[in-house]
Amino acid sequence: MTVFAPRQIRKSVRKNLSDLFEDVTKWLTPFNVYDDDDMKAGTTPTRPAIYILDFGNLFETKHLPAVVVNPGFQHHPGELGNRWSRCNLELSCFGRTLDEADDVAGAIMNNLTSWSIYSWTTGTSVLQGTTQNDTEWMMEYVPVGTEFEREGTFDNWVAISCGFPVPYFT
Repeated sequence: MTVFAPRQIRKSVRKNLSDLFEDVTKWLTPFNVYDDDDMKAGTTPTRPAIYILDFGNLFETKHLPAVVVNPGFQHHPGELGNRWSRCNLELSCFGRTLDEADDVAGAIMNNLTSWSIYSWTTGTSVLQGTTQNDTEWMMEYVPVGTEFEREGTFDNWVAISCGFPVPYFT
C-alpha cells in the first residue's frame, strides 16, 4: 500500500487551490496563481492574482491576496494492518481588504468539498484518487495585536478549516 505522507497531501491541497482559482468556468477572468518560489524570486504579480503559500513564509502586502496552507495530521494504527489517517486543514486567507479575504475564503468553502490527491514521486503530479470533506467548513476572523497591525499584512485575515480522511491507495 502507498502511504500518503504529509508532503503529498500538502502539495495536493495546494494544487486543488490553484486549480480552483485558475478555473475559467468559475471566474470571468481566472486568477494568475503564484507560489512560494515566485514570491521569493520577487515576481511582480499580474492581476487578478493570488498567492498559494506554505505555512511559515513571511510575505508583504504586495503579495495579497494570499492563502497560506497549514495542514495537521492524525494517524491511527489499526488491527490487522488497517490504518486510518486524517488531515485537519487550516487555510489562512489574507486580502488587501477584509472583503477580499472574505471572497477568497467564500470561494474555497463554496467550491471545495472534495480533494484530488496526487503523488509526486515521479516529479510530476499523478492523480491517485479523491477524498471527501468529513467535517463542514468553519470560518473565523482572526484578530491581530498591535505589533502586526503596524506592518499591515495581517490586517485582513480570515481562517477557514475542514477535515478529511487521508486515503491509502495501492
